[in-house]
Amino acid sequence: MGNLDYIRSTNRRERKYTERPSKRMKNGTSSPKSNGRSHHQYVTLKHEGTKRYDVRRAELVRILIQSLDNLGYEKSREMLEKESGICMDSSDVILFKRFILNGNWKKSIEMLPKLPLRAGEHILKFEILKQKFLEYLCEDNINSAIQCLREEITSVVDLCKEKNQGLRDSLHELTRKLLQDPDVLKKEYQGNEDSFQCSRELVLKKIMQQIDEHAATPESRLDTLLIQGLENQILRTPFRYAEKRCFSLLRDHDCEDVKIPTQSLHILDAHTDEVWHLAFSNKGKSLATASKDGTVIIWEHLEQEKIEFKTLIGHSGPVMFVTWSPDDARVLSSSVTHRIKLWSVKTSNCIRTFTGHTGDPVSLSFLPCGTKFLSGSVDKLVNLWNAESGSICSHWSGDAVHDLIVSSDGTKIFTATSSKEIREYHIESGDSKLKIQEKGQIMSMMLADNDRHLFLQIANEGIRVWDLFDTVVLQHYRGPRCSRYVIRSSLGGYDQNLIASGSEDSQIYIWHRRTGELLRVLSGHSATVSSVAWSPQYPCILASASDDHSVRLWGC
Repeated sequence: MGNLDYIRSTNRRERKYTERPSKRMKNGTSSPKSNGRSHHQYVTLKHEGTKRYDVRRAELVRILIQSLDNLGYEKSREMLEKESGICMDSSDVILFKRFILNGNWKKSIEMLPKLPLRAGEHILKFEILKQKFLEYLCEDNINSAIQCLREEITSVVDLCKEKNQGLRDSLHELTRKLLQDPDVLKKEYQGNEDSFQCSRELVLKKIMQQIDEHAATPESRLDTLLIQGLENQILRTPFRYAEKRCFSLLRDHDCEDVKIPTQSLHILDAHTDEVWHLAFSNKGKSLATASKDGTVIIWEHLEQEKIEFKTLIGHSGPVMFVTWSPDDARVLSSSVTHRIKLWSVKTSNCIRTFTGHTGDPVSLSFLPCGTKFLSGSVDKLVNLWNAESGSICSHWSGDAVHDLIVSSDGTKIFTATSSKEIREYHIESGDSKLKIQEKGQIMSMMLADNDRHLFLQIANEGIRVWDLFDTVVLQHYRGPRCSRYVIRSSLGGYDQNLIASGSEDSQIYIWHRRTGELLRVLSGHSATVSSVAWSPQYPCILASASDDHSVRLWGC
């Protein structure tokens, strides 16, 4: 059952709770007696004579009740509640849920002081009033929306403006909503349903996360515990990872040995000069390569014995970088002539040429919308472009850019600069800040799917992994030579548990991401391997680009 389904199920449960209030305890614990039987306060967890752990019986029962409900076993859940005298949430929480889902904003706010909250009451009150305001707007009830904004929301913000500047920023955002088309807002907050149920459920979910666990059982708690146990079992298996997605709960997890692409499956040799960069399409069905010979080649049908290709001709100098649009219909490429070109994959024609840099655009990245993209250049500029019109929407200036990457949600940019810094830019606000100060020169970088782990290729020092949340170094991969040229690495394998990198010694290095253990060194190229990329569709396929004019596909 998904998260929203879980919240929807609370509606059914709440009605049943209010029918038998005498059998529900206020704080989610059991009564001294239930059905004439005493309950022990603790349960001892033990396994084959190893360590024993005592846990509260009431907490265990609450988790079981929640799990039965999530699995759809309503009768079993009701029987367990009745026999144990324990409920999943306190009576106050049950009432609060019903008020939110029914849109009873006044009573919802009145209930807040009765709940054990982790966050400030004013922050949660703001969330409730925000939902009330947006529902008025969607119903085109402008007068009530303005009254709610002026008299209720503004007063909440004024009371805590010195404590939480974020609320005042959110107030300004709500004010701008007054100018939006009600039909657009209605689609955003109601979707295809003629109801505010989903948006109310999201508000409730956000508030429930701030209620103490003694009053409200954390969402999908058994799922969380099971995932933690499985992940711990996987981590205890050295140099291995889980290929399958269905795990047995009746025995401990055991993986097959890690599968590493060590066989050279194809040698693609259509380029006539050094190949500097490559990128798989988002669906993994095609590969784009950029070469010093001034061309971009699209390689197609990679799964077949005979791989087809088409050459994109138009640059007047070596091509440095290539990247795909989110829909895989277009590619962007940049050259040492300071120009960026947008190509149609289907027709192989150049759609548009972008001029605006006075130095080499060393890195490009589409935003998730697909209509805008970013470029970073040694001319010290980061430009945000409109891909449709060719105009520059905004730009940032600083030090020469060595590499650039965008967060998965398209809200942040990270740049590696000549001053050995990683800078973070917020696209909407335009704000920037220093994120990381390195000691060595940053040659390239990549961001993990979790948007938290940043992998930096440092000249003469290997690859260092930074945690962007805690700003600490997590891991260091050593081995490849990188001193004179830009060498790019890539995350891949199942769950991105492997990392591969090219090297100036013509080899490819592959490590286990978590342990940092060097697993394989692949030989085959006869010159510097500038770029490697894992296939997003086939975890056992790796591509490499080399100064020996060739591209290789590696497999297991």
